[in-house]
Amino acid sequence: MEKKGDKTARAYRIEKSSVLIGRGQDNDIVINHPSVSTRHARIFIGSDGRFYIEDLKSSNGVFVNRERIKVSPLKNGDEILFGIYPMDFVVESVSAPKFEKKLEEKKEERIEKKGKPIMTILPIFLIFALAGILIFIKFKPEKKPVLKEEPERQIAEKSPAVIEEGKKLFEDAILFKNTGKYKDATESLELAETYFDEALLSDPENQTALEYKRKIQKELEEMPREGVVPKVWKPTEEREIDDVKGNEIIARMEQSFQEAENFERIEDSSKALERHRNVVNLYNELKKISVSKEVLVKGERIYLKSREYIAKNSFEVGYYFLLNEFATMKKFYEENQIFKANSLCKSFIEKSDDFIQKNKSFRSEKLSKIIDLNEKAKEMRKEISKKVDSLREEPEALYNEGVLLEKVGSYSEAIKKWKLALEKTHPEDTELIRKIKSKISQYEEEP
Repeated sequence: MEKKGDKTARAYRIEKSSVLIGRGQDNDIVINHPSVSTRHARIFIGSDGRFYIEDLKSSNGVFVNRERIKVSPLKNGDEILFGIYPMDFVVESVSAPKFEKKLEEKKEERIEKKGKPIMTILPIFLIFALAGILIFIKFKPEKKPVLKEEPERQIAEKSPAVIEEGKKLFEDAILFKNTGKYKDATESLELAETYFDEALLSDPENQTALEYKRKIQKELEEMPREGVVPKVWKPTEEREIDDVKGNEIIARMEQSFQEAENFERIEDSSKALERHRNVVNLYNELKKISVSKEVLVKGERIYLKSREYIAKNSFEVGYYFLLNEFATMKKFYEENQIFKANSLCKSFIEKSDDFIQKNKSFRSEKLSKIIDLNEKAKEMRKEISKKVDSLREEPEALYNEGVLLEKVGSYSEAIKKWKLALEKTHPEDTELIRKIKSKISQYEEEP
């Protein structure tokens, strides 16, 4: 049963031994929600006759009573979250959720309304009916409506549970907001609001519910549009603007930036980098205090210049490191130190791939140079791999023969094969040497 309030509540009857649930139209139960996968979950009847739910490797998971599951049995009243989309599992013969009871009551009311016009057909029945109603009103004992007859103790027990659910949904909404999923955040906030509304029905003066209602309205008003870069959420605190302290920090930022420029002029890059990093640290301090927009913008301008220098400096260091690593790898290859060349070639490709990805905004001759060396290294790797395979072919064959002999119990023959393989293994092939020695060490003490 969907948990969206009385107006949109909907029940899905499980009439098959296996029911598929997801966003795709080919599912038995279709949930059109961004947090739900195309094929999200399955509810089925197990061999023991009980209902079970299974997560079909969904992106956002399946939660039963707030615990993430892979496969879990279901019982009456279990809350299921498909991503963040909530539903209840209800066994018909047992009590259903309150919103379903309300729906049933509404259906009964509609049926009663349809039946009343029939009684107006015959005037004599109308007269008897009116007389009966007057007598009933006069003599009937006073009763409170069933729906309102709820002891204070039950209200006290119910309200905290409803509020806790609302709080969890509010926290989910903030998490979605922080990760830029604003549509999901809005839906979670609206759903959380229904929980706090329910709590206020029981206790109109509930301060927690009222406070969260205000928070929800504020979050909905300030919710950015989809595609905006998310900002890290922090609890809203009323703090006084402290531009005096902010300007003190900016003065220190300006001083560090000026010192950095002076070191740049004399080509002392290490000290320049140190001062620029100090600017970044001071800017982070500035963001922690409450300052006016003008002060923050002023600090941001200095920070962006320092950040640009740090990025460029890192580029230069990485560029020369990769040039040196490629030259060393090429030297090993030319000197036929194949295994050393193989190890270094693999390392160079991984590091240069990462360097190119991180610095693709620096469109320069130096970046083009690294891209060119990256392509050359990948071509060299093919040749190096062939030579490695050739050098490793005979000792690996002997090693595998030893493994086969070990399986049939010919341990002494296996050891002979492994020792012969060890003699023929290239001294630089440390990986194969380690494997062979590990095998020999298991049996060298046996006769």
